[in-house]
Amino acid sequence: MLTRKTLRHVLIVLLSLAGTTLSAQVAFVQSSIIYSTNDAGTLADTTAVFTIREIVIEGNKHTKDKIILRELSFGEGEQYPLNVLIQRFNSAKLQLMNTTLFDNVVVSLENVRGNEAVVNVTVKERCYVFPTPFVKIIGQTFQEWCQAMNFEQVTYGIKLKHKNISGLNDQVDLKWSNGYAKELGLKYSGLALDHELKWSAGFSVSTGKVRDIAYCTEANQRLSYNDNNRFIYSYLEATASLTYRPAIRTKHTFGIGFTKQAFCDSLGKMNKNFTNEYSKVTYPEVFYNMQYQDLDFIPYPTKGYAANFLFQKKGLNSPIDLWQLTARTTAFWPLSPKTFINLQVTGTIKLPFDQPYTQQGFVGQNGMFLQGYEDYVIDGVAGGFTKASFNRNLLDHNFHIKSKKFKQLNDIPLKVYGKAFGNAGYVYNSNRGSNFLNNTFLYSGGVGLDIVLFYDVIFRFEYSFNHLGGNGLYLHDKNNL
Repeated sequence: MLTRKTLRHVLIVLLSLAGTTLSAQVAFVQSSIIYSTNDAGTLADTTAVFTIREIVIEGNKHTKDKIILRELSFGEGEQYPLNVLIQRFNSAKLQLMNTTLFDNVVVSLENVRGNEAVVNVTVKERCYVFPTPFVKIIGQTFQEWCQAMNFEQVTYGIKLKHKNISGLNDQVDLKWSNGYAKELGLKYSGLALDHELKWSAGFSVSTGKVRDIAYCTEANQRLSYNDNNRFIYSYLEATASLTYRPAIRTKHTFGIGFTKQAFCDSLGKMNKNFTNEYSKVTYPEVFYNMQYQDLDFIPYPTKGYAANFLFQKKGLNSPIDLWQLTARTTAFWPLSPKTFINLQVTGTIKLPFDQPYTQQGFVGQNGMFLQGYEDYVIDGVAGGFTKASFNRNLLDHNFHIKSKKFKQLNDIPLKVYGKAFGNAGYVYNSNRGSNFLNNTFLYSGGVGLDIVLFYDVIFRFEYSFNHLGGNGLYLHDKNNL
């Protein structure tokens, strides 16, 4: 027979078990995920309003928290409807991926109690150090060089890049080369100057000397002069810059530079317009660059808009006195989840038109090229071109390689796009000489494959033809926005 004391003990145990079960259920509700960019399903109620109680950042072993917080368009204590948060979460993921600091980013919202919630930002850091040794054979093919094994006609060296040296998204580039050409260069960018990370600074310096240099362009081909026994050109270049990024998408860069060059006398004799017969040239430079980017993924965009405006003033008097304006805009419009079109327009003007040969570079220099004209050089002082393409995704796959030492290899994304493209342009030169591609309408087209590896390693295989009837297969390894 149960006594009152026994019944009281049994009741206490049952209430304790019920309380434990209820607490577990409450805890489960409190930690439930409301939305995640990793699994963006359909939500029943997107009008519910949430207050962000806390932002939790995970996975950043090297990158500082404030670099991640800088890319978010929401903060602690702010209140938004769920549909607005979803848009801002997706935008935050794109912005963080566009820093090229991470292989993956997941932004999620977890319910705490009532209308209060916690935002979790989980990142997967990528490898930040990229050493690249290189060997370049000058003036002959590899097979020809193997027969003579002339090491005097070989340039060798290493390029070293660290994309996040202090954890504040600052970058160091070091280049060293020796042999036929000698060069030592150092570039640093992204030095944070304020707590809000709106202002940053950078600098670059490079020096070198070469035995081979182009002294003129004839029939849109560069003619070079070389001397295997001595260096015929030496240089010293230095710049310092200040960058202002007030919000997310727009960046302003102000800079100054200094250039010192020395040429052998033979170059001025072969082309009096090379540097107006000066064998030594020293000049200052000031520049301003405005960059706007609203793209889904900067290394290989499929949606969005970008614009760039560059102003440069080089030198003060003869032989270098250059005012240059360059503007470029590009747009990407998705037609379906797997297809998009791209349109790009670029224009440049250099004043005065009468410039020395060293300042006339146009198509074929500084990342500006026309598909189908890769075998030509088109110098000029004014002009522009437009590019259009239709792109379709053919392959989107992740390869998995198990590696405890190199965890970045555990997940290797690969995307392949097929495309058809067309170009049109015009480059003006006040003294074109035998350069038949100047002062005439240029147009070309073709098809190609773009391979996107490790998110931002781009290889472009393109078969193109031009208005002259020429055609060929070309490889490009850059994404020139």
